[in-house]
Amino acid sequence: MRYRVSKSVLRASLEGEEVLLSTETDQYHVVNATGQAVIAEFDAGRSLEEAVESLVADSGKPVDRVRRDVTEFVQALLSRGLLETVDQA
Repeated sequence: MRYRVSKSVLRASLEGEEVLLSTETDQYHVVNATGQAVIAEFDAGRSLEEAVESLVADSGKPVDRVRRDVTEFVQALLSRGLLETVDQA
């Protein structure tokens, strides 16, 4: 599955963190360095599994842990309308 930051979300960098502002809810969300790495993978067009593989290679963390953490992060962003799936047709 591929994802991207929703079109209704404004992005800004602030003191080493990324801020996502939902224009639909007027709520902002601060994303730490790890979350930024996940979003960068999606920005590069990578799938969730490709992002996991890249993060495992970069961090040396166990693949099961990284997959779980990335999946939870993605689900949280989806539930807030900050991410959307990319049509792969």
